[in-house]
Amino acid sequence: MFAHTGGYVINSMRLEYLVTVPEYREMQAHMQKLEDAGLWRNIARIVTDRFYETYKQGFTTVFQKL
Repeated sequence: MFAHTGGYVINSMRLEYLVTVPEYREMQAHMQKLEDAGLWRNIARIVTDRFYETYKQGFTTVFQKL
């Protein structure tokens, strides 16, 4: 899956995509499964106001490969 231990995976997108885009609806559950399996650890989950234009929220996750 990932080549290097200690590397980081950063994902940033509009928060609404987690419910409006069918391919992303299970993304949080998938990220949790990878964490539960010990493949990476969560460093940050950040919700940002005014991420897109002046009214859309953003969602950023940071994981570190174990």
